[in-house]
Amino acid sequence: MGVINNIRWSLLCSLIIFLSVSPQHSIAQNAHTDPSEVRALNVIFGRWGITTNSSSKWNISGDPCSGTAIDDNIKREDMDNPGVKCNCTYDNNSTCHVTHMRVQKLELQGPIPEEITAFKFMTYLKINLNHFSGTLPPFLGNFSVLEQLDVGHNTFHGTVPKELGNLKNLNML
Repeated sequence: MGVINNIRWSLLCSLIIFLSVSPQHSIAQNAHTDPSEVRALNVIFGRWGITTNSSSKWNISGDPCSGTAIDDNIKREDMDNPGVKCNCTYDNNSTCHVTHMRVQKLELQGPIPEEITAFKFMTYLKINLNHFSGTLPPFLGNFSVLEQLDVGHNTFHGTVPKELGNLKNLNML
């Protein structure tokens, strides 16, 4: 009798875990990326020569917030490169916003494009190990919810803009 109760308990726990993990993915399947963020992503990635296509693990439906971009089981350090992660719980679960972007070690050059400011919900930006240049742009200080900014191992010069002091949630630079 004890073995049967243990099996039932295990099945119940598994079901509870499954149900608690699955809703975000289910919700995200009915949500779409904010159109301004889609445009910005297309401009930025186009400028950088990055293409996203059907062979990508994210952007599998033509919507950047699809595939691995909405998989909560993938950790930031295991994100696709290049890739984004999204939160699809906005506007009653109908809108996705890009919250993470990783474009690392891809030999990219030039300044950080201002179009990146379209991502108002960005909490994680990792663009290190490229050849980005110029000064760090002051508009990076507009990411009010940004927690991690990794711009190391690029060719930036000049002083750190005072606007980065606006990043009250930043815990890693």
